[in-house]
Amino acid sequence: MSYSYNFLFHLLAFAVVAGTLISMTVIHGKACTEPDWGKKLYLGGVMRTFALFGPYMTVVLLLTGFGNMINRYGMEGTWTIETWLEIKIALFIILAISGGAIGPRLSIKRTALIKSVVENNGPANAEELLAKQNRAMWIFLAVQAVLLLSIVVLSAFGSGKHPGIF
Repeated sequence: MSYSYNFLFHLLAFAVVAGTLISMTVIHGKACTEPDWGKKLYLGGVMRTFALFGPYMTVVLLLTGFGNMINRYGMEGTWTIETWLEIKIALFIILAISGGAIGPRLSIKRTALIKSVVENNGPANAEELLAKQNRAMWIFLAVQAVLLLSIVVLSAFGSGKHPGIF
């Protein structure tokens, strides 16, 4: 049996991404139900801390993913005959771009609103605006989860399997 530390790092990076998404969902749920605006602001900062892992894990997943493709298909580039892999790559690109572009914008906008309320210069309809922003964040997190689960399903049930223990 062959060993691939590249595949091990790929799995670890995926675990960090999945853990980050789960953590952000739990923290966002807590922030939505928290009545104290100061605690909402604090929880938003905690979410931002988790979000910092995203770009680094995206790079690790890309590099180790390409390494896995080379381990599986060699340097000939015959991976393009695998439709499941092409779909997986497309879903990953969508996941990475939306996570890097949409997520931070939603977070910054929501944090600015909460900060303005904490500083007593927020808009009169702050509760309504926050509810809309929270709904947008729930949709974002749900789409990210669906994309990540789709990638897992394609990896588990795609025709190509990694040749080795890890």
